[in-house]
Amino acid sequence: MSDKLHHRGSAGGQTPGASPSQSSYSKTAKRTMKKSSLGCWCLAVGLLVLGGGSFAQLSKKGHKKINSDVDISKICINDPNHLPEYWRPPKNMRFEDSGLPWSQEEQAMADEAVQTGLDELLNFYEKNMTKIRIKKVGVDAVNSLIDEAYASGNNPAYHQRAVVAATKHLLLVAGQYVDEENEKKYRGCVHTYDRLKYLGYAQYLINNLPQDEELRDFQKKLVLSVNQMFVDCTTLENVLDVGDLKAIFLKKNEHADPVFEWVLQAIALTDCLTVPDLNMPEGTEEFVANVWHYLDSYELFYARDQPKHYRDYETRNQAWLATHIAYIPTGYGRHVQRIEDAPYLYKYIRENYYYALEYGMLDLMCEFVDLIRQYGCTEENDYQLRHGTRFILSLYEKAGHSWMNYKEHNEKDGDVISDYTMIHKPWTAISGVIQREFEPIVPGSYGFAFERALENVAARSGTKKTTRKTKKHKAGVQNHVRQGS
Repeated sequence: MSDKLHHRGSAGGQTPGASPSQSSYSKTAKRTMKKSSLGCWCLAVGLLVLGGGSFAQLSKKGHKKINSDVDISKICINDPNHLPEYWRPPKNMRFEDSGLPWSQEEQAMADEAVQTGLDELLNFYEKNMTKIRIKKVGVDAVNSLIDEAYASGNNPAYHQRAVVAATKHLLLVAGQYVDEENEKKYRGCVHTYDRLKYLGYAQYLINNLPQDEELRDFQKKLVLSVNQMFVDCTTLENVLDVGDLKAIFLKKNEHADPVFEWVLQAIALTDCLTVPDLNMPEGTEEFVANVWHYLDSYELFYARDQPKHYRDYETRNQAWLATHIAYIPTGYGRHVQRIEDAPYLYKYIRENYYYALEYGMLDLMCEFVDLIRQYGCTEENDYQLRHGTRFILSLYEKAGHSWMNYKEHNEKDGDVISDYTMIHKPWTAISGVIQREFEPIVPGSYGFAFERALENVAARSGTKKTTRKTKKHKAGVQNHVRQGS
């Protein structure tokens, strides 16, 4: 694919030319972002949530102000006639919706498409890729499978296949970090991001495969490796290779590429906060909280303001950034998305939704559909989601009920397609059509670690700026102390 930002992926392996401590982030082109102030607006949204008010009560000036006449308590809107102005499809839409209710036949096709996606992934890995090629894909060889396991407990057989396959790949591609013969090679502050990602994956897989002794032994060795890496790096700044942590968040109009890296780093660190016996560097929770709160005042470009909409590379990369911001509190869709956590994201997804459909890129459309689904909406109760899922399934049908046969508009017959791109198609597509069963936020979960980080930072700073709290979760924070904190 031509875009540098991809759905959930890290573009596999260490970035060419990067210093050893740099991670394998997907890069986005540099641009300057406008400064905005969201504090008062977010407070207003919070009051509306409590009081059942409407978006119409808010200011209509600026993209950060929700200018839609819709009751905030009605997150999912089923009747297209009730869609606010900026949520509606443009005239002469490239893929018009039938206007019919979601049918059992359509759901059956969606279920088939999910199974097909996992089948294609596993078959491609097994029949088309050698172990050396899988190792070259690196982090994404695990990421592409573990993403399919997240929030899939409503389909136990499918979930088990994804978890077992992800474990197999983890032991293969990350085994180098626990191999005694390679100890000297990876000693020091090197391959930091990849090791953080692998350890987060290992902990999730252990939680799902508690009887796997090989995986448990691997995880214990990787904890030792990462703990030593933290000692060798000496500071969190060195682990993340971001410079002065006290200074980086002061620049409110930071370029998008470092911000995108912060987002990925915050997710990786939050995953590691779930790992027992891991001695996280000082400032870890502060970094996670600072990234999250920094994004409150980070304004995203809207497609409608650009003549080419998402055909414009810079504007399209804004969408990739927005969708990945949404993964910070949910851990890539493991937990439900809450509108009060980041109202600006809900607004962005809704108001740019049909520009993504207009552009017609499977990858991008699946991310938009996925995020609306994470708010708890379904094809039965949300018009946009239903329309988007139908579009995605139309691409699946045209490709002969296959995701790997599908070609994006920039792909031509005879093109040499990379392993990453082939893997990425079903990996992305599954997220657009799968029915989720969100994982509970309990001690040891990703969502709990994220909430606890915000709670702890707020308590240490004497502020009340937290999100995703309930009395139950507060009690859990008090009774569950992370090792190494």
